[in-house]
Amino acid sequence: MIKKRTFAVVGTGLRIPMFIYPIADTYRETCELVGMCDPSETRRVFHQRRLDDLFAVGLVPTYSDFDEMLRACQPDVVIVCTPDYLHHEFIVKSLEFGADVISEKPLTTDASKCQEIFDAVKRTGRSVRTTFNLRWTPGATKDTLPQIYRHSRGQRRPVPTRSRRGKGCLCPRAVSRRGEGNRLYPGSERFPGRDRH
Repeated sequence: MIKKRTFAVVGTGLRIPMFIYPIADTYRETCELVGMCDPSETRRVFHQRRLDDLFAVGLVPTYSDFDEMLRACQPDVVIVCTPDYLHHEFIVKSLEFGADVISEKPLTTDASKCQEIFDAVKRTGRSVRTTFNLRWTPGATKDTLPQIYRHSRGQRRPVPTRSRRGKGCLCPRAVSRRGEGNRLYPGSERFPGRDRH
Protein backbone atom coordinates (compact mmCIF):
# COMPACT_ATOMS: atom_id res chain seq x y z
CA MET A 1 0.00 0.00 0.00
CA ILE A 2 1.20 3.50 -0.87
CA LYS A 3 1.99 5.82 2.04
CA LYS A 4 -0.46 8.72 1.84
CA ARG A 5 0.88 12.24 1.59
CA THR A 6 -0.41 14.23 4.57
CA PHE A 7 -1.80 17.76 4.35
CA ALA A 8 -2.67 20.35 6.97
CA VAL A 9 -4.36 23.69 6.34
CA VAL A 10 -4.10 27.01 8.09
CA GLY A 11 -6.95 29.43 7.49
CA THR A 12 -10.42 28.02 6.87
CA GLY A 13 -12.16 30.84 5.05
CA LEU A 14 -14.14 30.85 1.81
CA ARG A 15 -11.45 29.40 -0.44
CA ILE A 16 -10.50 26.40 1.66
CA PRO A 17 -13.01 23.97 0.04
CA MET A 18 -11.05 24.29 -3.23
CA PHE A 19 -8.12 22.67 -1.44
CA ILE A 20 -9.63 20.26 1.08
CA TYR A 21 -12.48 18.76 -0.95
CA PRO A 22 -10.20 17.24 -3.61
CA ILE A 23 -7.96 15.83 -0.86
CA ALA A 24 -10.97 14.22 0.82
CA ASP A 25 -12.54 12.99 -2.42
CA THR A 26 -10.61 12.82 -5.69
CA TYR A 27 -7.20 12.12 -4.15
CA ARG A 28 -8.27 10.21 -1.04
CA GLU A 29 -6.30 7.11 -2.09
CA THR A 30 -2.97 8.97 -2.01
CA CYS A 31 -3.60 12.01 0.21
CA GLU A 32 -4.98 12.66 3.66
CA LEU A 33 -6.04 15.82 5.47
CA VAL A 34 -4.60 15.50 8.98
CA GLY A 35 -5.32 18.91 10.52
CA MET A 36 -7.05 22.28 10.14
CA CYS A 37 -6.02 25.42 11.97
CA ASP A 38 -7.98 28.65 12.32
CA PRO A 39 -8.61 31.09 15.18
CA SER A 40 -12.37 30.76 14.55
CA GLU A 41 -13.85 27.71 16.19
CA THR A 42 -17.03 28.21 14.17
CA ARG A 43 -15.17 27.88 10.85
CA ARG A 44 -13.08 24.96 12.07
CA VAL A 45 -16.11 22.99 13.22
CA PHE A 46 -18.11 23.88 10.10
CA HIS A 47 -15.45 22.52 7.74
CA GLN A 48 -14.74 19.54 9.98
CA ARG A 49 -18.39 18.48 9.93
CA ARG A 50 -18.87 19.35 6.26
CA LEU A 51 -15.94 17.14 5.24
CA ASP A 52 -17.34 14.23 7.20
CA ASP A 53 -20.88 14.75 5.85
CA LEU A 54 -19.75 14.98 2.22
CA PHE A 55 -16.89 12.52 2.12
CA ALA A 56 -17.14 10.35 5.27
CA VAL A 57 -13.54 11.04 6.29
CA GLY A 58 -14.23 11.21 10.01
CA LEU A 59 -13.62 14.29 12.09
CA VAL A 60 -10.33 15.86 10.99
CA PRO A 61 -8.49 17.26 14.04
CA THR A 62 -8.75 21.05 14.38
CA TYR A 63 -6.48 23.50 16.16
CA SER A 64 -6.45 27.16 17.10
CA ASP A 65 -2.64 27.12 17.54
CA PHE A 66 -0.55 26.61 14.40
CA ASP A 67 2.59 25.35 16.16
CA GLU A 68 0.54 22.81 18.09
CA MET A 69 -1.00 21.56 14.82
CA LEU A 70 2.44 21.13 13.23
CA ARG A 71 3.74 19.16 16.22
CA ALA A 72 0.66 16.97 16.52
CA CYS A 73 -0.02 16.29 12.83
CA GLN A 74 3.49 16.19 11.32
CA PRO A 75 2.17 17.13 7.84
CA ASP A 76 4.14 16.64 4.62
CA VAL A 77 2.47 19.71 3.11
CA VAL A 78 0.89 22.81 4.66
CA ILE A 79 -1.75 24.72 2.70
CA VAL A 80 -1.79 28.42 3.61
CA CYS A 81 -5.13 30.22 3.16
CA THR A 82 -4.84 32.99 5.72
CA PRO A 83 -5.23 36.71 5.06
CA ASP A 84 -2.58 37.79 2.52
CA TYR A 85 -0.50 39.85 4.96
CA LEU A 86 0.01 36.75 7.15
CA HIS A 87 1.06 34.29 4.43
CA HIS A 88 4.80 34.73 4.95
CA GLU A 89 4.63 33.92 8.67
CA PHE A 90 2.94 30.58 8.14
CA ILE A 91 4.98 29.74 5.05
CA VAL A 92 8.30 30.32 6.83
CA LYS A 93 7.19 28.37 9.94
CA SER A 94 6.04 25.47 7.77
CA LEU A 95 9.28 25.37 5.80
CA GLU A 96 11.36 25.47 8.98
CA PHE A 97 9.25 22.65 10.39
CA GLY A 98 10.18 20.58 7.32
CA ALA A 99 6.97 20.69 5.30
CA ASP A 100 6.43 21.80 1.73
CA VAL A 101 3.92 24.62 1.25
CA ILE A 102 1.05 25.43 -1.07
CA SER A 103 -0.12 29.03 -0.74
CA GLU A 104 -3.10 30.71 -2.27
CA LYS A 105 -2.20 33.81 -4.24
CA PRO A 106 -0.65 36.23 -3.62
CA LEU A 107 2.43 34.59 -2.15
CA THR A 108 2.84 37.61 0.11
CA THR A 109 2.28 41.37 0.14
CA ASP A 110 5.70 43.01 -0.15
CA ALA A 111 9.32 42.45 -1.19
CA SER A 112 10.78 42.03 2.30
CA LYS A 113 8.28 39.29 3.21
CA CYS A 114 8.96 37.63 -0.12
CA GLN A 115 12.69 37.68 0.64
CA GLU A 116 12.01 35.99 3.99
CA ILE A 117 10.24 33.19 2.12
CA PHE A 118 13.05 32.86 -0.45
CA ASP A 119 15.64 32.71 2.35
CA ALA A 120 13.63 30.02 4.16
CA VAL A 121 13.37 27.95 0.97
CA LYS A 122 17.12 28.22 0.49
CA ARG A 123 17.82 27.29 4.15
CA THR A 124 15.46 24.34 4.30
CA GLY A 125 15.49 22.93 0.78
CA ARG A 126 11.69 22.65 0.90
CA SER A 127 9.33 23.88 -1.83
CA VAL A 128 6.64 26.55 -2.03
CA ARG A 129 3.92 26.65 -4.68
CA THR A 130 1.44 29.44 -5.22
CA THR A 131 -1.96 28.64 -6.68
CA PHE A 132 -3.98 30.80 -9.00
CA ASN A 133 -7.40 30.08 -7.62
CA LEU A 134 -10.62 31.83 -8.61
CA ARG A 135 -9.43 32.41 -12.16
CA TRP A 136 -12.97 32.16 -13.56
CA THR A 137 -14.77 34.49 -11.17
CA PRO A 138 -16.51 37.58 -12.55
CA GLY A 139 -13.79 39.94 -11.32
CA ALA A 140 -11.01 37.94 -12.97
CA THR A 141 -12.87 37.42 -16.24
CA LYS A 142 -14.71 40.72 -16.58
CA ASP A 143 -12.41 42.32 -19.12
CA THR A 144 -9.99 39.74 -20.45
CA LEU A 145 -11.84 36.49 -20.94
CA PRO A 146 -14.70 37.81 -23.12
CA GLN A 147 -12.15 39.56 -25.35
CA ILE A 148 -10.06 36.41 -25.67
CA TYR A 149 -13.19 34.42 -26.43
CA ARG A 150 -14.27 36.85 -29.17
CA HIS A 151 -10.81 36.84 -30.74
CA SER A 152 -10.73 33.05 -30.76
CA ARG A 153 -13.98 33.08 -32.76
CA GLY A 154 -12.52 35.48 -35.33
CA GLN A 155 -14.44 38.55 -34.18
CA ARG A 156 -12.07 41.42 -33.52
CA ARG A 157 -14.43 43.91 -31.86
CA PRO A 158 -14.45 44.73 -28.13
CA VAL A 159 -17.01 42.84 -26.09
CA PRO A 160 -19.30 44.86 -23.81
CA THR A 161 -19.50 43.33 -20.36
CA ARG A 162 -22.66 43.51 -18.31
CA SER A 163 -21.38 42.78 -14.85
CA ARG A 164 -22.43 43.69 -11.39
CA ARG A 165 -19.35 42.72 -9.43
CA GLY A 166 -19.96 39.39 -7.79
CA LYS A 167 -23.32 38.83 -9.52
CA GLY A 168 -23.28 36.15 -12.13
CA CYS A 169 -20.64 34.49 -14.23
CA LEU A 170 -18.99 35.99 -17.27
CA CYS A 171 -17.08 32.88 -18.26
CA PRO A 172 -18.59 32.02 -21.66
CA ARG A 173 -17.89 28.31 -21.36
CA ALA A 174 -19.46 28.14 -17.90
CA VAL A 175 -22.79 29.63 -18.97
CA SER A 176 -25.32 27.29 -20.51
CA ARG A 177 -26.14 27.76 -24.19
CA ARG A 178 -29.83 27.65 -23.33
CA GLY A 179 -29.40 30.64 -21.05
CA GLU A 180 -30.40 29.10 -17.76
CA GLY A 181 -27.11 29.93 -16.07
CA ASN A 182 -24.58 27.68 -14.45
CA ARG A 183 -25.06 25.66 -11.29
CA LEU A 184 -21.54 26.50 -10.11
CA TYR A 185 -22.10 30.25 -10.33
CA PRO A 186 -25.47 31.18 -8.84
CA GLY A 187 -26.85 34.30 -10.44
CA SER A 188 -25.39 33.58 -13.87
CA GLU A 189 -28.91 33.11 -15.20
CA ARG A 190 -29.11 36.90 -15.17
CA PHE A 191 -26.98 36.84 -18.31
CA PRO A 192 -28.86 34.41 -20.56
CA GLY A 193 -27.06 33.33 -23.72
CA ARG A 194 -23.93 35.19 -22.69
CA ASP A 195 -21.81 33.28 -25.17
CA ARG A 196 -24.06 33.96 -28.17
CA HIS A 197 -23.34 37.65 -28.93
